[in-house]
Amino acid sequence: MADLTTPPSENTKPTPKGNVPAADADFATVIKDVATKWTATPAITLLWTTEAVFATKATSFNTELSNRNTIASSRPQITVRLKQLDA
Repeated sequence: MADLTTPPSENTKPTPKGNVPAADADFATVIKDVATKWTATPAITLLWTTEAVFATKATSFNTELSNRNTIASSRPQITVRLKQLDA
């Protein structure tokens, strides 16, 4: 519990944190963790989806992200080759 008798230092400001992941990889980690937790805790229910549907969508998202990252990693090689052909 905080010490209520001592005023807080004026130099300390709380660092704001966002709740939504900014990067796709971070979002993939969050949905994977949520899917795992939901599977382990069947008492959690949502009106618009089930645990099984969410797990399927989470797996699909992670697969597509992995595929997209694989394709993007080969992009610089293609760009270099196109520049060579243009020269």
